[in-house]
Amino acid sequence: MFPCHVFGLVALWGLGISRCVSLPDKEACLSLGFTSGLTCSMCTRLRESLPESEETSQLVSECLGCCESEEVKTYSKAILVTCPFQMQHDAETQNFVEKRASLFGERLAVKMMAGARSSLHLFDQQQQQAEEKGKGKEAKGGTTASVSASDAPAETLNVRGWKSKELTEFLALRLGVRLPEVAP
Repeated sequence: MFPCHVFGLVALWGLGISRCVSLPDKEACLSLGFTSGLTCSMCTRLRESLPESEETSQLVSECLGCCESEEVKTYSKAILVTCPFQMQHDAETQNFVEKRASLFGERLAVKMMAGARSSLHLFDQQQQQAEEKGKGKEAKGGTTASVSASDAPAETLNVRGWKSKELTEFLALRLGVRLPEVAP
């Protein structure tokens, strides 16, 4: 066993868990069964999925001692693009659009587009400004024309099949929005 307290603990107040400041030797982590690429969010998920016990606490402490914290890039705005016809057959997307999207206010726009695959477009501050300048420039057929390559989102994700709760948690993290507890 590799005692986490040797490396100094720092409380992560928002998560209610402890984490080692400096990482132990990679060999020690490998001998404990932790591979490279272990992220601290995996340790948090491990803690949430196991029953509370002394063994769980020890395992999570060791995990947190070997994990690497990941930088989570936050964005200023997101656009959820979905097909209104497919949404009728996808209860999770429909639930998100009808009950949860409004929690993000102006930071999230929902765009209905026939035939579109459900996707999430994340914009940083500069891209949001370019996207807003492009509004109102209509191409034939009533679709928004592309103003320039800089209008492209910083990140685009296929969210087909995502649960409503997963999408809500992901957006809260990526938009830096603190949400009240939401019913499933």
